[in-house]
Amino acid sequence: MFHSQVTHTCESCHSTCESCSGPSESDCHSCKAGWLLNGSECKASCPSGKFNASEGCQSCHPVCLLCNGPTEKDCLSCSEIKFLDLQTKQCSYECPDGYFGDLETTHCKSCSPGCKKCKNNAECLSCGPGLLLVGNSCQTQCPAGQFRSKANSCEPCDGMCKECVLSSSNCIQCQEHEVLSDGKCVSICPVGTFLLQNTKSCVPCHSSCKSCTGPTADDCTGCSTASVMVNSRCLESCPSDYYFDKEANSCQPCDYYCSTCQGGNGLRNCTRCVPPFVLYKNYCIRECPKHSWVLDSSHQKCIECHSSCARCIGPTANDCIACRKLDTSLVGFSCKKECPHGTFPNHSTGLCERCHPTCETCLGAGADKCLSCAKDLVQNGSTGRCSSVCPHGQFSTEGKCNKCHPNCRTCNGPDSSNCLNCPDGKVFYNFTCVNSCPDRTYLTDKDGIHQCQPCHPVCHSCYGPSMDSCLMCKSPLYLERRMCVVQCSPNHSIDEHTKTCHPCGNECKTSTRNKNRSIQYPNDGALKFVLEDPEKSGVSVIAIAAVSVSIVTFLVIFGVLQSRSKRRIKYKMVDADSCCKTEDEDDCNAFSYRR
Repeated sequence: MFHSQVTHTCESCHSTCESCSGPSESDCHSCKAGWLLNGSECKASCPSGKFNASEGCQSCHPVCLLCNGPTEKDCLSCSEIKFLDLQTKQCSYECPDGYFGDLETTHCKSCSPGCKKCKNNAECLSCGPGLLLVGNSCQTQCPAGQFRSKANSCEPCDGMCKECVLSSSNCIQCQEHEVLSDGKCVSICPVGTFLLQNTKSCVPCHSSCKSCTGPTADDCTGCSTASVMVNSRCLESCPSDYYFDKEANSCQPCDYYCSTCQGGNGLRNCTRCVPPFVLYKNYCIRECPKHSWVLDSSHQKCIECHSSCARCIGPTANDCIACRKLDTSLVGFSCKKECPHGTFPNHSTGLCERCHPTCETCLGAGADKCLSCAKDLVQNGSTGRCSSVCPHGQFSTEGKCNKCHPNCRTCNGPDSSNCLNCPDGKVFYNFTCVNSCPDRTYLTDKDGIHQCQPCHPVCHSCYGPSMDSCLMCKSPLYLERRMCVVQCSPNHSIDEHTKTCHPCGNECKTSTRNKNRSIQYPNDGALKFVLEDPEKSGVSVIAIAAVSVSIVTFLVIFGVLQSRSKRRIKYKMVDADSCCKTEDEDDCNAFSYRR
């Protein structure tokens, strides 16, 4: 469609136009499918002198009447009196050699084969190189009985020749009843030649023959003085299966078993045997001796093995398949006194055989014959076998397994302090196996092992790891409800002998000590100070007591102040673990009270 300047609306193009600037067929910008743009019109095809291009009909070259492109080499037919070369698509007044101008089609058409210039394809005027014009056609050769002269013309052959070349006397075929001999026609073949019937020509005898009946060396009828005839053959010397008999001055056959011989026809004169016999010390036998000899199949004879070989596949020291000496073994194809690394001598087979895959070196074939183990394996000291790990009761060192100390079930060394697990009736403690757990430890099953684990630092003996699992306390602490305290709670009495606190109710005597609340841990520093050995730390018992009194005094004053507050707060002793679930851990460790 296009925009009309008159109606100011979009109106349809002509039916042939795809796009346009007006309604006429000459207003096209592009064409619909099947139409070609010629200027500003859409045509079903381009007119003469134009060709179809992607942008529409374009003009041919001026020499072309019809074309398929813009150059002078794109012509399909020519303008004026010119001829179109169909090969080059060019128009010219004359066609190239081998073609003639067809006035009807104005095309260049081919002459007959071999013709250089012609009027039409049936009338040749001149021929191409190497051809002769015979009548109106070009031929490769002259007619029978003629030859091609140097003047490039056909001349007659001599009278006895049926065909000749280059000259009248150089015959290549003769008339009937004549035969061809060296370019001439003769009645019979000369000496040293014979008649080849299929060509009727004389052919030279074999070079070894003086006269013959055929072309091969077996067709001789006479020999020169330097040759000898054997079975119609002329030879310089006797055949391989003959020997020359000087007395008879002739070739005589060898023995039946010999394929070659020397000096006579006896069995001892063989130099090679007829199959299947083989040569052994100038004798022909059926097979070589089994020991120390081997067949050289290329020469069909027995050769002796190397002195180190009992049996072999060749004559050298590297051709052995069995060894002669008992103190040697077969390594590859050589006999050696020592086997290579990773192999052992098998005296029954005489071979160096590979060790078991678990062995690095060995004494024999089994897995229990290892001297050393393969990479990443260790050797059992008692069985000699190699495995990835040592058996129970042994440990690995330098690639070998050694027995653990009798106290250990498993271990990583030879001493009683190298245990990793203990036998029944023993418990594991600090890499040793003991009858029972020592002080400050308790018995538990950890990782499936009966072992002693350390008590909480305040416990002298215990049944678990926490601070409320004590059975006895470290001095100067007291045991109260499985927990260790600096002093007992109110209404509790102290058993100085057992260092324990016992409830006593109203029977307890009132004292300053009993009126004060006790704490389990003032803080970590104070606990360490209290538990520290006075002799090692240099602190006297009096100093320890003074610190304890100071702590108690602080707690008493703190309790009085709390009792005077508006809200009365009651306290009771609880386990520190329950406190530490919700409150600050440091405060919980310092005081074992809660509301």
